[in-house]
Amino acid sequence: MKDYELINEEQLKRFRMDHPHLDEVDLMAQLNIELAQQLHRIKARRCTATTQGADPLQPFAALRPTPEQIRTALLRLLDMRCPEDSSRKLIYKKSHWLAVMRAMQFLEVVSSNYGARQEFVDYLHGLFPDKNLGIMAANLKSIESESPFNRMLPDWYGRLSSQRAKYYWRISITLLECLSR
Repeated sequence: MKDYELINEEQLKRFRMDHPHLDEVDLMAQLNIELAQQLHRIKARRCTATTQGADPLQPFAALRPTPEQIRTALLRLLDMRCPEDSSRKLIYKKSHWLAVMRAMQFLEVVSSNYGARQEFVDYLHGLFPDKNLGIMAANLKSIESESPFNRMLPDWYGRLSSQRAKYYWRISITLLECLSR
């Protein structure tokens, strides 16, 4: 019988350290949930790639940025101007942060579980404790119910029929490009 090493030991140790309050049974249950979500994301990416042809997110799939790299990329993103209207910043609405959240979920920096919006907002506040971004989980809730925004980032590409969806896609891709430099 072959021995398969499907779990990275270092990541497993980190997972245990991140969840010290869980007993063995709860830890295994949470780990199973995490593994199922990862498999679901992998399958979604593969489906997107086969239905769309080339997967535009493929160059970013292996990115594992540090919090400092994310902070630097977000600062760069916040300073960028809107290509169509240079008098505006690229992110000029609170709901634009949903594009950033989806990119962070794609990178597995924040989860896609229930409460992900609040987790994302808390993560941003942790990255920028000295800066008031004016973002709250409620700012993301209303737009998150619309298509394609109600889906994960890999599913957006085939649903970019409106200018609005294309704009949000541009924000996500721009952030990923900043992180890949």
